[in-house]
Amino acid sequence: MVQDKIVYLFSSSHRQVYKQDNINALCYPPGFVIHFRYDEKWVDTEIWNKKQNELEGKEAIIVVVDTEKRNDEYFPRFYPIRKQKLKSLILMEVYHTSTLSCSLIG
Repeated sequence: MVQDKIVYLFSSSHRQVYKQDNINALCYPPGFVIHFRYDEKWVDTEIWNKKQNELEGKEAIIVVVDTEKRNDEYFPRFYPIRKQKLKSLILMEVYHTSTLSCSLIG
């Protein structure tokens, strides 16, 4: 059941703009609203199919995903950087792409 679960929001370090978002997430003061947007392909179907208000107020953890390259292989590393509460979730269609927009507060 979703009410007992923590929502994990993954953020990449693949692009410079994502790296800056990760630094910002670490530095924002308590109570600041942070926004994340995900294309449908990156969202678990259990979350995608829930009503928007069913997840509001749930605990969320922002996790940075970084990769280390060794011997031509990539190894993911996961860094939980901040715990928040889901303020709102909005499912939307943007230029024929389904998107989940998350606002976090905490």
